[in-house]
Amino acid sequence: MLFFEYVQIAAALMMITTFALLSTGTIHPRKSVYPVLLLTESSVMLAGSLVLGKQTGIILLETAWIVIAAASLARRQLELAKVRSGRATDSTTTTCACAQVAH
Repeated sequence: MLFFEYVQIAAALMMITTFALLSTGTIHPRKSVYPVLLLTESSVMLAGSLVLGKQTGIILLETAWIVIAAASLARRQLELAKVRSGRATDSTTTTCACAQVAH
C-alpha cells in the first residue's frame, strides 16, 4: 500500500468519527470545530486522490466540501467580529453560534 493510501484511510476514519460525533450531539454543526474538521478531512482526501490518480468523483466531492467548509468558517468569523464589535443585529446574535462565546 502506498503512503497516500494510508493517508486516505486515516482521513476516512476522521470523517466517520466526525459523523459519529455529530450524530451523538458531541459536536454541533454550527460550531467552528465542525467545518474545521471537514476542511481538514477533505483536504487530506483530495491530496490523496490527486496523488493516487484521477478519481474524478472523489476530487469533485472533496473540492465541494473544502469550498463549503471554508465559506462557513469565513462567515462565522465575520459574524463573530460583528458580535465582538457590538454591530450585530438581533438576528445575527440569535442565529450565530459565535454569539455564545463568553467575553
